[in-house]
Amino acid sequence: MLVALERIERYRGRGFAIWSGKLLALAFFLPALALGSGVYEAIAR
Repeated sequence: MLVALERIERYRGRGFAIWSGKLLALAFFLPALALGSGVYEAIAR
């Protein structure tokens, strides 16, 4: 676990944190978008 954290700290300077952050944002955004459109369709009916 500590080794993994050290590696993340090392890659942070190379834009690893930005890349993983974008990936996480996408992972949360897509289901939220699908859920939001489903709710919108339910209201539209």
